[in-house]
Amino acid sequence: SLDKTRSDINLRLGFRNIIRNKRQNIGIFMCILLSSLSIAFCLMVADIFRDGGNGFKTCCGYESGDYYLSFEPGVTSEEIEKELYSYDEVRKITDMHVQALTIVGDAETFVQAVSYKDFKETENVFVTKGRLPEHDNEAVLKRTIAENLGYEIGDSIILRGKGIEKSYIITGYTNTLNDTVLLTLDGLNRIYPISEHGMTNVYLKE
Repeated sequence: SLDKTRSDINLRLGFRNIIRNKRQNIGIFMCILLSSLSIAFCLMVADIFRDGGNGFKTCCGYESGDYYLSFEPGVTSEEIEKELYSYDEVRKITDMHVQALTIVGDAETFVQAVSYKDFKETENVFVTKGRLPEHDNEAVLKRTIAENLGYEIGDSIILRGKGIEKSYIITGYTNTLNDTVLLTLDGLNRIYPISEHGMTNVYLKE
């Protein structure tokens, strides 16, 4: 009958509207979700690069004090420390060295060695598992490198620098952005003798 036909048409139109509204709602939801994710990403990036990029330096395995200083060749560590500690504003200084090394194996892997005299003096260098190196035969390796090469904490790796190869015990993992290995300054000296002062990290008092 005519009434039934009108009823069927109204039902179909109503159903189409429901489907159309559902699609619109899904579209609106996706726009809101993507906008929220974009805002969250921007905030995360801003947080990483604020305060002179200290967050980014931490992600790279670098200590992030208030200032980095570099000096001309010939200046000794003792002279630098004496001069900097003469300022009342200086709370602490650390000396950092960065060198390119090679992990020796079936497929050689190039890494960036970040070294400090004593990692206990650092405030923004962390491991995700294990502990930071304390002795000259210990190293912390980036987790993904360790997994790709089949190394675990407690295993030994061979590092090469300036033609010298030495064995190191893996004491922990790090999740830095760079392909990084952490060594003590004495550990780096075993394969890459250091003759010049590194980068001085200066911490100021509050």
